[in-house]
Amino acid sequence: MAKKRSAKRKILRYKHESLVKAVEDVKKGVLSVRAAEKLYNVPRSTISDKISGRSDLDTNIGRQPALPKFIEERVVGNVLEASKRGMGISRRQLFARTGILCQRMKVAAFKNGAPGRGWWDGLKKRHPEITIRKPEKLGNSRARMLNPTVVNKYLNDLGNIITNLNLNDKPHNIWNCDETGKQFQHTPVKVISEKGARNVVGRVSENRTNITIMVCVNGAGGKMAPMVVVKGKTSATLHGLHVSDAPPDTVFAYQENGWMTEELGERWFRDVFLKNCGPERPQLLILDGHSSHETLGLLELAMKENIHIICLPPHTTHVLQPLDRSVFGPFNAAYNAACSEFLSESPYHIVNKSSFLNLFNKAFQSGITKENIVNGFKACGIVPFNPGAISSDAFHPSVATEVVPPHQHTSPDNTRSSPASQPTCTVTLATSDTAILDPTSPPIPLCAHTETQSICTPISIPETQSPESMPSCSALSISKSYDHPEGLSTRIPFSTSESQTPEAISACTPLELSISDPSCSDRALIPLESACSDDTFVLDDPEALLSLITSGQCQIVPEDTAEYRSAHESELPETISAGDCQSLSDDGDVSPYASKSTSVESVWNSVVESIFLPPSHPNTEKGTGTVKKSKSKTSHRLLTTKDVIEEKKEKELKKMLKEKLKTERKQKMKNKKQ
Repeated sequence: MAKKRSAKRKILRYKHESLVKAVEDVKKGVLSVRAAEKLYNVPRSTISDKISGRSDLDTNIGRQPALPKFIEERVVGNVLEASKRGMGISRRQLFARTGILCQRMKVAAFKNGAPGRGWWDGLKKRHPEITIRKPEKLGNSRARMLNPTVVNKYLNDLGNIITNLNLNDKPHNIWNCDETGKQFQHTPVKVISEKGARNVVGRVSENRTNITIMVCVNGAGGKMAPMVVVKGKTSATLHGLHVSDAPPDTVFAYQENGWMTEELGERWFRDVFLKNCGPERPQLLILDGHSSHETLGLLELAMKENIHIICLPPHTTHVLQPLDRSVFGPFNAAYNAACSEFLSESPYHIVNKSSFLNLFNKAFQSGITKENIVNGFKACGIVPFNPGAISSDAFHPSVATEVVPPHQHTSPDNTRSSPASQPTCTVTLATSDTAILDPTSPPIPLCAHTETQSICTPISIPETQSPESMPSCSALSISKSYDHPEGLSTRIPFSTSESQTPEAISACTPLELSISDPSCSDRALIPLESACSDDTFVLDDPEALLSLITSGQCQIVPEDTAEYRSAHESELPETISAGDCQSLSDDGDVSPYASKSTSVESVWNSVVESIFLPPSHPNTEKGTGTVKKSKSKTSHRLLTTKDVIEEKKEKELKKMLKEKLKTERKQKMKNKKQ
């Protein structure tokens, strides 16, 4: 049997820069084709093909990608933006949505209708900025609350407080405190093991008892002695602890669940903070909004001692609190390392009350260091005060729940535009019959039907439009125009009166209201999880349309006029072949549709964004939750003020009255039974 000969693979022996220089020199007449071949080591046939236009200068050698270059770049950009917003897509979702993109644009780019691992490997080579990452957990409340409105207001107030207290050059008088919990059962550290081993185990304690630790640090890198809260009902719970192994001056307490309570918070402030903060006044304490930090006794004592306390905005401590930014992470890692090392020394070692404080002390000294503390205050923009320390990337997850105020739109550069600069409406005569709108009849309801509800709003012809200028019998059909070949429009019918006959209905000419709003291009045109067809758009604000009509921003243009035909001459064909897309070059030329290349690219871009980019505005449909606007008044505030103290006193008084009424009610019930 003859031996099969494998074809030798051609290897590229020149750089792309050399090819570009060779083509430029030949075009300028500096060199001939043969001279350029010898000088730049580029084949003569390649230079000739690039000059003649037989092949594009930017075309790569080998098989071309299944999707056009600009589409791939758009897809990658939207995928990365979705990841920043906390709504990233997996590799499997990328394959499925790419298949949907090709199916929607009617392009047969893949054999099975969707890409595979080979396309993914090539995509990573062409776009080295993408990779697979495991995202960190981020709750919905944290994603929504960490937005520019909340953070900027907090930083402005914090800057004013630091300036008024004259603490800009006194970082040792700016403190931050918070609690963290530690369990006897730790997380094992990574170990060296056999490659390919099926299971790698690590010994841990079977006891999951939680111990709360109160930590307080300042902007100069100093730290106070911690407070340790153990689970228990009596002081006998503390007897099993080796208090000599704890950090110096540690304060111990007990609580039924091992949590920080209002009484323990007041005790910590009196026995730990005031004894270690120093004699200088005033001082500033930054903390979160836990109930144990806002007790009446604590705040009154703070005002008496000239200690100013500011509360952080809720659900933002993972970015705005120094302890969470750069202290508790190294501390937890040091605790896990100490426990793993302790358990590996002997099979009889166990983490319990007897050994916990020794392990905690090691982690407290090696994890909560001066460098970590200073970096935390710097990262939060507190010491030195720097409002720009919070990266704008931290606000990306809040974009999906941000609500644009009425009569305002967001332009592509994230600037708000006024209603006066918004696009005008155009009323055009449509060709299908929907319902009747008689200018002489009383107002009739406009009904916007959706899958879940029907919204009816009375509408009438504005006084600025004379009856003579309107058709004698017309119906309105409302649609919104985008750069899409299929229009994305839905006709919203008017209800008819009983006096209108079928003959009158058939004789009427409907009106079509088209609104061109390019500022909404960032909104998903087609919901990913809905069952809507490709040409569906639901109108949800008929009152806004009516206001545009009455303001005179609408113009009636019949279909048989030259103005209407000129506005629709640039419509694209219903299908776009793969060859048309592949022939789209960087300058936007398409060979079969050379004059419509820009529209082709805009159509692709709009569909790509609708599939790969999460919506910028929340979905208000039934079952998707309540839409919440960004709070202009956040709950961060200076707690050591007379208003807050009076508020706390009123709450305490109401609480006491409620308890008194509850006790009296129980006593009455008891007396009745007797």
